[in-house]
Amino acid sequence: MSILIRPALAADIPSLADVERSATGAFLAAPGLEWIADSEPTPPGFLQGCLEQGRLWVADGERGVSGFLAAQAMDSHLFIVELSVALPSQRRGIGTRLMAVVEAYARQLGVEALTLTTYRSLAWNAPYYARLGFAEVAAAELGESYVAKVAYEATCGHDPAQRCVMVKRLN
Repeated sequence: MSILIRPALAADIPSLADVERSATGAFLAAPGLEWIADSEPTPPGFLQGCLEQGRLWVADGERGVSGFLAAQAMDSHLFIVELSVALPSQRRGIGTRLMAVVEAYARQLGVEALTLTTYRSLAWNAPYYARLGFAEVAAAELGESYVAKVAYEATCGHDPAQRCVMVKRLN
């Protein structure tokens, strides 16, 4: 099946919740993190804002959208807010291709780094991003915005001891 990575369209936004719900199904196999599979997906209004800023991409194929990446500016970085690939489409390089597109976009803009927060020990989280060139850093090293982000995630139920901030410096 041929997959095209492209900028999202407004018409794509309604389908992204289903993609994210499918993707979070992977957490059902992660002891103690099963609750994430029942979490609300990224709000459509937020995704619309990413779209309007040119920071929302989708993986589009014969069966429709199977993945997406949403990013936002955070300090001098581009923060990956959400990378989701529908469970049946995972392990086919779609996430890696989405990440490559956002990296090319960031380099074109002269952005200092790509950043994200993720689970440290889940194979499809920090170890995956490390293979893409990301490294774990202390939130404070990147600034107060990252300290606040980690604190906010804790209020949503994410254990800060299991989470990490990662960075991929681009220049």
